[in-house]
Amino acid sequence: MTASNPSPPTAAAAPARALRRYRLGALLFVALGALLLAANLNLLAPAAQRVVAVGWPVVVILAGAWVLLWGRAPAGVAAPTFTLARGEAARGALEARAGTTDVTVRAWAPSDGAAAPLASGNVAVLCGPWVSAQDGRARVRLSTSLAMALLANQPWAVALGPGLPWELRWQSSLGDLTLDLRGLEVSQAALGSTLGHVDLTLPEAGQPEIDVRLSLGNLTVRVPETMAVRVKVRRGRLAALRPDARRFAELAPGEWATPLFAVSPHRCTLTVALGAGDLTLM
Repeated sequence: MTASNPSPPTAAAAPARALRRYRLGALLFVALGALLLAANLNLLAPAAQRVVAVGWPVVVILAGAWVLLWGRAPAGVAAPTFTLARGEAARGALEARAGTTDVTVRAWAPSDGAAAPLASGNVAVLCGPWVSAQDGRARVRLSTSLAMALLANQPWAVALGPGLPWELRWQSSLGDLTLDLRGLEVSQAALGSTLGHVDLTLPEAGQPEIDVRLSLGNLTVRVPETMAVRVKVRRGRLAALRPDARRFAELAPGEWATPLFAVSPHRCTLTVALGAGDLTLM
């Protein structure tokens, strides 16, 4: 399996710029951490320790202001593209730590008779994809550090190849996730977000088990007509549940299901933990 990362013609220099900003940001954080460690160990002269004690909050404030004003990628500049050949993979797994990045995940759409890849899309430089294969299982990993998320945070778009079962593991801190599983075979998925919105469209077939955990954000769940679903919700005092009464019946407090869930050949078990925000079932 190989990955190709050609840059869009309009953004040929974007990966190089992002790499330079990433390295500069990383060096600044390393230098600041080294100074703080030296001050905590009393390795600096008293005058230098006073400068560090006063100066490091100023550096953090300036870094935050720089990110707000100039840190985002220019409008219209897409992240570099990638394509992963399917090879002999019989199962797929996507594992991602998206940080503050907004992400869209969907099924790959055929174009010009091209063979379906394992996965393709646009992901920021230095964030992957990394691929490993064992016993017919292809594992695709995407990851961004905090510095990378702040300094080069173009939105990601990932298209997964159909025709093989997928496992999904997703974690983000501030980014929004749009996950459209129609056209995909999903065995299980675990999604976590600290502060962000999730728009989840369930697959049309299969018997997936999906776990979603949001600390603060809105979750919208779209259920295709061919899929039955049972939803178990654990929510905080600041969370609101908004099911479509025409499609969902309340089985017990915090538990909802579509009609004929128990006998449907295609059914999804969805477990949701929501601290604050709205959960919309539709």
